[in-house]
Amino acid sequence: MVSPVATEPKNTSHFASLPAKNQKAGDAEVQDLTEMLNKKLVTQAKDLSPVDTPQSLSSSSSSSDISLQADTMVSYVAKELNCPHASECGRIISRFVMHFDKKLRYHYRDPALDRFLEHGQFGFANKVHGYVCASKTILMVLPAFPCKSPNPRTKVIGELPDRTEEIAIAKMNNFCAEVCEYYPAGAELTIVSDGRVFADLVGVADHLVTEYNDFLQYVMFKDRPKHIVYRSLDDHLTNGEVQEIHQASEHDQRRAGLMEAFQNEKEGNSLVKVGFVRYLMEDRVWPDDMSKNQIKKFCRDTADRMIQRNVAFSRLCEHYYPDHLRLSIHSYDSSGPKYPVQIAPNHGGPTPWHSCAVELANGETWFVKRSVADSLVQQGHLELYEHEEFKRPWAYRQITTDTLDMIKIVA
Repeated sequence: MVSPVATEPKNTSHFASLPAKNQKAGDAEVQDLTEMLNKKLVTQAKDLSPVDTPQSLSSSSSSSDISLQADTMVSYVAKELNCPHASECGRIISRFVMHFDKKLRYHYRDPALDRFLEHGQFGFANKVHGYVCASKTILMVLPAFPCKSPNPRTKVIGELPDRTEEIAIAKMNNFCAEVCEYYPAGAELTIVSDGRVFADLVGVADHLVTEYNDFLQYVMFKDRPKHIVYRSLDDHLTNGEVQEIHQASEHDQRRAGLMEAFQNEKEGNSLVKVGFVRYLMEDRVWPDDMSKNQIKKFCRDTADRMIQRNVAFSRLCEHYYPDHLRLSIHSYDSSGPKYPVQIAPNHGGPTPWHSCAVELANGETWFVKRSVADSLVQQGHLELYEHEEFKRPWAYRQITTDTLDMIKIVA
């Protein structure tokens, strides 16, 4: 039996002396599916370029363009939302929409796939208006940060959070902090880890999900990003009965409870499924006697189950965070109600749990697969360094002054 529960983040200070783990490398046969889809958080703020700050949002647009955008939003807020403070609220909402669009929202390379300006921004504004009109903190929720890929050979450098998570969290925290510069009530983001939802399907043991969550909370809350709240499935569903030793595990019960309470088989997203299939094929270690067709069938069948759980988890988030602005790391067209975000520093870069960080001599940081970084190590361009406190592999850094064409390298 599962029932709702809300808990505070656990105290995980014992991770300060967490020993390094051995990485388990395994050979994985990766099938190309492209034909299916033609240092600390506080120091991270210093790395922001001027064009990323809200004060300079106007630098990329003329004053007349910004005025037109604000006037359009004021008119929308007045006529469609019947706001008695349309002029003030509309201009703040317009600023937030432009800020989000420039700093955090994921943009498709093909503009034809993007529906934010024509449609999505108005549903976005509807959510934001409820907070702005009441002078309350703008609340957002993002299901993400599940666990590291089980493929340390070609994708990640370990089982625990590293520089990629640190950078991504800093990026989102800084976005919220910047909101305070033009809207005093500010913004807050709740991250809901979905690792427990998919762990058994992607081949990750539940204890590794727990260690990832605990370590991430310790890294996050040690320097306490002011505008980030961290939660997981464990915080929302708890087992009300003690199980017999041979019955389903505690985490299996949570997953079953999630599906029982929130499943909706009619919902889904074909682009998300393609992504799930691709990740499964890259992440799992396949037996030598398993054919490519068998692997593809297994991944597609598993992706269908992942889609069902993804929908259920999405509905859980809607239940617990009904008024939050809903963000996503999956492929959506930004028409709403879910808005995709770009949390990697490089456009189209992989998520932190499928990549490692590469710090270049020119100050840029890229999220890339480990195989890409290791290739640059072999060429003498990079070295892998450890975190000074945790004594764990943390990221790669350039040790030459050569200009690296990363766009070409990762292509």
